[in-house]
Amino acid sequence: MSYLLKQYKTIFYIKIYNLYMEYRKIFLSGRSSYIISLPKKWVKKMNLKPGDIIIIREEDSKLVIYPKTFSDRKYREVTIEAKGEYEEILRLIIAYYLAGADKIKILLSSNDNHLRERLREITHRLIGIEILEENEKYISFEIVLDDNRLRLDEIMRRMANTIRSMIHELKSAIISGRNSMHEILNRENIVDKLYFLIVRKIKTSIIKYESDVADLRELLGYRIVAKSFERISDHIENISKNIANMNSMLYNIKDDMIKILNEICN
Repeated sequence: MSYLLKQYKTIFYIKIYNLYMEYRKIFLSGRSSYIISLPKKWVKKMNLKPGDIIIIREEDSKLVIYPKTFSDRKYREVTIEAKGEYEEILRLIIAYYLAGADKIKILLSSNDNHLRERLREITHRLIGIEILEENEKYISFEIVLDDNRLRLDEIMRRMANTIRSMIHELKSAIISGRNSMHEILNRENIVDKLYFLIVRKIKTSIIKYESDVADLRELLGYRIVAKSFERISDHIENISKNIANMNSMLYNIKDDMIKILNEICN
């Protein structure tokens, strides 16, 4: 009985799967070109017409086909009303930055010089964001990034090297007893900026169906590793804060901490 049930389930799934499949025959055009026709339903759904360009990308043994308009990056402009606390506004700006926005305008409801000054500091928290225009009513930011120039593996390598520098700085602080909180915090901010940049690149790659990796499924791996790097830098920052308050207790555990940090770097 169980065997028959499995057989019926298999037949059922095959029939359902076939509902979403279309078969096309390959034709020879001339002496060297092979052609196939596109499903009419898909062409209408994509609003395509004769003469439009489609992109064909090879992934292992598959061909992925999609309209060129999907890969053309649209100039996305978003507007945010500066209501609430600065942290709320900052979270919105980062969210739009990660989503691939090219221009972010902040509407200022009042002449709050303190808020305006903090908003200007955003250029130091995100890579590639610059103040395009500013007046008494709004501040406009533009993201000037060349996604084709920045490769995911290169950004990841920079994150790893920055974290390694943080560990060496932490080790030097333990040995010498000096406070290196400022240097470690600066490097932790760099890791955060690189992390945001990686997330932005991954999201825009998915939207455009284009990436500098061979298979879009690899993007998930980059996302997981980047998040791990970001968390490691946070932990190093927290350790450095605690060390600054340990004073005499640090002397008893100094050798053990240095040993652990050496093992991490090797």
